[in-house]
Amino acid sequence: MLGARAGAAASNNAAISRRKKEAAAAADEPENEEQDDEEKPLNDWVHRYTRKLPPQAFLPLFSVLVIAMLLAVMLPVYFSFVAANAIQDEARVWPLDTVLDEMDQIDQFIVELDLTAVDPETRTASFLFDLSLGGVYEHDTDSGVLDLKDGFTLSVKLGHQSLSYDSGDSVSDQFLDFVIDDISPLFNYPFDAYTLTMEIYCSEVNETDTSNIVSERVPTGVILYEGEQGWTTSAKLTALTFENGTERYGTKVVISIVRADSVKFFSMFIVILMWVISLGMLAIALNYVLSKSLELYYDVPGLAIALLFALPFVRDVQPSIPTVGITIDILGFFFNMILIAIATVMVMAALSARHHKVEHLKARAATDRGMRTEAQRMAMQMEEGNSAPLRHTEKSMAIDVECAPSNEQLIKANQEAPEPREPEPEQREPELEPLEPESEPRGSGAFDVERAPLTEQLMIIKANQVAPEPRELEPEPREPELEPRERLMNQQR
Repeated sequence: MLGARAGAAASNNAAISRRKKEAAAAADEPENEEQDDEEKPLNDWVHRYTRKLPPQAFLPLFSVLVIAMLLAVMLPVYFSFVAANAIQDEARVWPLDTVLDEMDQIDQFIVELDLTAVDPETRTASFLFDLSLGGVYEHDTDSGVLDLKDGFTLSVKLGHQSLSYDSGDSVSDQFLDFVIDDISPLFNYPFDAYTLTMEIYCSEVNETDTSNIVSERVPTGVILYEGEQGWTTSAKLTALTFENGTERYGTKVVISIVRADSVKFFSMFIVILMWVISLGMLAIALNYVLSKSLELYYDVPGLAIALLFALPFVRDVQPSIPTVGITIDILGFFFNMILIAIATVMVMAALSARHHKVEHLKARAATDRGMRTEAQRMAMQMEEGNSAPLRHTEKSMAIDVECAPSNEQLIKANQEAPEPREPEPEQREPELEPLEPESEPRGSGAFDVERAPLTEQLMIIKANQVAPEPRELEPEPREPELEPRERLMNQQR
């Protein structure tokens, strides 16, 4: 009764749990149907337009999709750099709020500077210098040369440099180098920063009276092009003032020079790439060393040696990078070279050890083959030696039959035969027991020579040759009346 009740209760519980699951599934069906209804049009559209395409058309579609994704990432970056370069290429003018096209209409001497190169190693910045005149001074250069009054010279002050022009001198472009000061030294490449400060003004010098030379500043305008590839510059132009704060002719130019964002990004990418290469090479070398394979392949050693010589060229790919010894070398390049050198040494040592082991195994295999051949040959000799006594016994029996005496000779020998004596036992040399193996082969009680190691086979075979197993000879039955016969047969032999 108790068992029947327990079975009924278990069946009731199973029925209740089944009904709950069915109810939960029925409650989820409307939501699933709504999701299926939403996804069905999309699936129908994809299936409708893709089932008509041949299989070879999916590769071009995938290529187009990949190219579109790359363009979506690259084009915004490209246009941002184009915009930044456009800003850098714009001219900065002084006086402020002056349009570039109106500079030659103002009565002033115009100094135009265009940044062409920045060399942090020599702490210099190169500019292309051009001098022009505007307004009432323009007629002084109509013929291409400077036309000044007699006894007057023109002095152009550019920071620590000073240019002097006499009447009749040609006004042409020329390159000038200016010393820059470092805010962040070159050691911090690519995060080094520099600044250039200079005062620009022009003066007319009256040298007619050598005892009293008079210098008078003239209105001076400045046109500055500060953009340079690989650098980001920021120029600030202000008016020169006297000690009392009143303005005077001239302009103070302060230019801040730092690396461009593209240079910083690419330099950091190269540093990360070198770390990935060196760590990957170290992992490959460890896998090569710890591998138990005896295959002699040279692709990993070749890769390690190639990277050891290629990594310095990878470092030099960075734009305008100085010689070895900067911050990113200490944080990256030095340790990268050390890791690759360690990997190269490990791989070469493992290859040498593996080559030595393979040669040792080859020599051992050759020795084993020779020992196995020798063991087989000696086993065959032993088999031939064991069958030889049997053949000799058969031959002796044939000789005994041929030499058997007649009955008359036997009777005469019995009459003349003296009383027989018991033969003395022969002294035998101590028998050598053959060497037995250390352990018997599995699955059998007898020792199997063929399954034993080669060295043990040779020892057992040689021991058996030295001391063969003695055979017990059955005593020959003798009859008293036949003893003279045997003696006679021995005499006849």
